[in-house]
Amino acid sequence: MNAIRILFLVILFPLFFISCSDDEDHDIIRSIGTGTLTIDGTEYLLTQGTIHCGEKGQPDQGYYNIVSLASKGIDVNNKSGTGHIVSLDIFSSAQDAIENTYTVAVGENFPAGTFGAGFAINFTRETFGFSEVYAIKSGSLLVSKSGNEYEFTLNVLADQTDDIFGNVIDEDIPVTCSYKGTLVETVLFDD
Repeated sequence: MNAIRILFLVILFPLFFISCSDDEDHDIIRSIGTGTLTIDGTEYLLTQGTIHCGEKGQPDQGYYNIVSLASKGIDVNNKSGTGHIVSLDIFSSAQDAIENTYTVAVGENFPAGTFGAGFAINFTRETFGFSEVYAIKSGSLLVSKSGNEYEFTLNVLADQTDDIFGNVIDEDIPVTCSYKGTLVETVLFDD
């Protein structure tokens, strides 16, 4: 249980600090994509995503990449809205290159080729509240890229908890996710 809590912190903590990169003209950058998050047979549509690439972890870890996929109700540019979100922490072997097949990180180690993930249903960006939250236990993630378009295929088992630090409500829930589209580049710790 302690490993699940640590993984949740690693996955959801960056959501407090991620914001979209601004170009010199301060144009709003939008991602365009389509996808589905399916939790125990219930489908949620995903329409957009963000990516933060290339932070090097500890010497025995891979490069730390954060991908967030969200439903239409979330405004990734203004850090606002309510909707559904998939948060992927991907540890790659090369900086700025996440195309690969990944397995779930076990415990507190995140070597290259592993990932962690969390899912929040009815997530409110301003308050970080949600009606349901899940953390993965086992499974795989396939990431591919063609031009500026990414494709994610996720197949995992997850536990539902009462909050990010809370008790497990339900175990071994099947979760799948597929998403294909562009992603907005983000920065960490930007106001």
